[in-house]
Amino acid sequence: MSRRFARFLTVFTVGAVLAGCSHSAPIASVPPPSAPVAAPEPPAQPSQSKCESLDDACTVTSDFRMQVGQSEWTIAPPNGWRFAHASAETMAASPGAVIAVTTYDKRDTSRSRETVMRELSGRLGLTLPARRDLFPKKPHKRQAVAGIMLSLYQFGGVRRTEHRGVLLVFTTDMPSDAAILGVAFVADDDRSDGDQAIVRTIGSLALPEAAAPAPPRQRRQPCRLHSRRNFEERGSGVP
Repeated sequence: MSRRFARFLTVFTVGAVLAGCSHSAPIASVPPPSAPVAAPEPPAQPSQSKCESLDDACTVTSDFRMQVGQSEWTIAPPNGWRFAHASAETMAASPGAVIAVTTYDKRDTSRSRETVMRELSGRLGLTLPARRDLFPKKPHKRQAVAGIMLSLYQFGGVRRTEHRGVLLVFTTDMPSDAAILGVAFVADDDRSDGDQAIVRTIGSLALPEAAAPAPPRQRRQPCRLHSRRNFEERGSGVP
């Protein structure tokens, strides 16, 4: 049975609650290769996986966070999924679902939001509908996460290899001229609740502490001292 079109956007509200949780886990990084053993002619060391591609089979562990593209934002991919951090995007995948997030320059007219979305989808091996422009004038849903507002769009008729499924696209502006854009796909025959895992991942988006908006300062009301005569006049109703 085909996945209902509204399911992604319905479960998103639940996952977005995670945005209020603290994110103290370290950003995902790859441990440096160990130094070769000292010897007259040491053998060549095998190249260590850099987790720059999903084919590297790097696996997410608990309390694991990654940078979003080249920004200082972080995100927590689903536990047990394969992950990769390329030069421009962050990716994670399971057998039936996949997500990728990147940043782009809003001022660059040569790379529109539509172009960035299609580039990111192509890197994940997704085949999108043939329509020229997928983005509607208004998002299908708007949701607050980590103090910012996400715009969410959902599209059907998407394929990944032989699997049909649903595509979720989310965007938000950063406190600069950059923006975040992510795409997520869940196959219709996925039985691992990949849509809920993706929703939790989107809800884990965290602002850099330095860029987090400071709470508004409370304005103090000036203290006005009244003479005893004034108080007596007010109490007696004298104008």
